[in-house]
Amino acid sequence: QTFRQDELCGLLHAFVRAKESDSPIFEEAIELLLPKASTLDQQSVSNIIWVLATAAHQRDSLVPGTRELFDALLDCMLDLRVRVDSEGAAMVIWAFWRVGRFLDAWTLYVRTLSDGRHPEHGKTGFTKRHAVDGRQRYYQTLLMETERRGDIQKQVFLWKQMAADFYARSLRAACLNCAVMALMNAGDMEGAKELLRQLV
Repeated sequence: QTFRQDELCGLLHAFVRAKESDSPIFEEAIELLLPKASTLDQQSVSNIIWVLATAAHQRDSLVPGTRELFDALLDCMLDLRVRVDSEGAAMVIWAFWRVGRFLDAWTLYVRTLSDGRHPEHGKTGFTKRHAVDGRQRYYQTLLMETERRGDIQKQVFLWKQMAADFYARSLRAACLNCAVMALMNAGDMEGAKELLRQLV
């Protein structure tokens, strides 16, 4: 079953790379996957979500059935039946943002990812030794959108979470300084002072 999942994901990935997103293969894949959504492994979940978001971007509309499949896969991630690693999380968060579901991306981050998850999570052997740290990529997506929305509360939350992820004191301080600047730019001087007191 895992091999077939990987094979299907690879085929869909090849189609989006070739910019053949109008192919009926995407609708057929959704019809096949929707009743099996709860059985997909974490790599297949992140790959399928990324592929369908990319296809939607290329064709300027969602592939029919995408919303329903995304809903089913999001449920699997939120109740932790599927725990994506940090690399997969970067793909999923970008994909939900790309199709206009930022709040779902944020909910997924807050409820399942804001735990300083190490990029090796869920990997073994060679892939574990060469794990890609996706945290900075999903932080980039989330920060970009929260800044665009002018959501200071979420921006500060993200900077604090980034600070918690770093071992180096200098990097932690840099993130918290960014949080302070965000508060000051928003005119929240009391919040900025409180955060500065935490830095001293």
